[in-house]
Amino acid sequence: MNGALQPWLAMGKEWLRVAVHPATFVFVALLAAFYARQVALERRLFFVRLRSVWRETLHSVLMGAGGGLAASALLVGLGVVVHPHTLAVLWGVALVLAIARFRYLCLAYAGGIVGTAASLAQLAPSAFAIPPLAPLGRFLLQVDVPSLAALVAILHLVESVLVFLHGGNRATPLFLRSPRGKLVGGYALQRLWLLPLIVVVPAAGGGGGGPEWWPVFGSGATSWTVAGLPALIGYSDVALTRTAQEKARHAAGWLLAYSLILLALAGWARVWLPAALLASTFAAVGHEALIRFGRWQERGRPALFQHDAEGLCVLAVLPGSPAEAMGIVPGDRLRRVNGVEVRTRLDLHAALSRNRAHCRLEVLDQNGEVRLVQRTVYATDHHQLGIVLAPDEDAPYYVEVEDTGLFGLRGRTGMQASRRSPVGSRAEVADGAREPSETASS
Repeated sequence: MNGALQPWLAMGKEWLRVAVHPATFVFVALLAAFYARQVALERRLFFVRLRSVWRETLHSVLMGAGGGLAASALLVGLGVVVHPHTLAVLWGVALVLAIARFRYLCLAYAGGIVGTAASLAQLAPSAFAIPPLAPLGRFLLQVDVPSLAALVAILHLVESVLVFLHGGNRATPLFLRSPRGKLVGGYALQRLWLLPLIVVVPAAGGGGGGPEWWPVFGSGATSWTVAGLPALIGYSDVALTRTAQEKARHAAGWLLAYSLILLALAGWARVWLPAALLASTFAAVGHEALIRFGRWQERGRPALFQHDAEGLCVLAVLPGSPAEAMGIVPGDRLRRVNGVEVRTRLDLHAALSRNRAHCRLEVLDQNGEVRLVQRTVYATDHHQLGIVLAPDEDAPYYVEVEDTGLFGLRGRTGMQASRRSPVGSRAEVADGAREPSETASS
């Protein structure tokens, strides 16, 4: 059999094994619980359900299957050979890091730490030859740093595509407190995808050898095999100064640049050992820089979803509602309703009550253009046409982002809302929802 075809045939067999892997069913349950938590928060904040738990779960599984196929093709095609022991240590380091900050449950940080330690051991093996460090040194000398960096880069590359295609869709609208203390609207962009992942691992014997050019990345082993494992990758961000779609596209662009640079550094490390240290450092530091840059950008721009002199700001539109049929989108501003100028929620309710059978809206979009829309209103329609307004100071709930550790979640996942007291109350976003990150796999 042609050695060039053998990896792809083995991949098909491993994909079938991944489909029935016990961890796959566990991860599907985690996906359902994750989205159920988001739907529960939406009900508590807005008294309506904006999404379906099972539809979101199915969509994440299907999108993840496509992402897993793409990632697996790149990993096997480039011959990214990763020893199972390295993968086990990688996930262990990621879990330890998550104790400090849940967002550190990401291969960029764990891969950066493991890769940096392995690079130092391979550049100065004598430093790890002393008895207390000898077992660690033996492990680090076996780590293929270029393949490790390539693994992190490829997962981020696939994540950037998924974020671009789906990261801004069905984002959860939130009421948040701005740095200046004012309640504003925003979106939590939180998505998880289940990837059936195929990786190349060294084989003790009986494996394939591949074509002459293969592997581009690899440990130099003369025989190999492929192994399948289910993996979760996720994206988490908060959009305050842009729409959810704009924020996701912006984040996807930076993630793409990060992954391509890291992949290039991994390739360089194949021919020049010191570049392995540079690639490992960039994996962690570059990822953290992306997060801090995104936060800095959010602080430097005015919040988008807040009421102003131009009218009432639309934060979200319920699916299938009259507002959606009229073409109302998040970021629009309601100036007049049934001929009445509106500046508060009470103004809107009073204006809608003027004519309960028909509604005529004057809307200002984000481009500064005014349009008139109208529609017949039925008794079964949402009392506010399906429009979710940005918050005012009388909003009963708001969400506060917290960058907490794994134990700080206290059994919670996602977000939890609580009623405001006279001095204000908050909902918590566990892990701080401000960064793209990979989460654990099995």
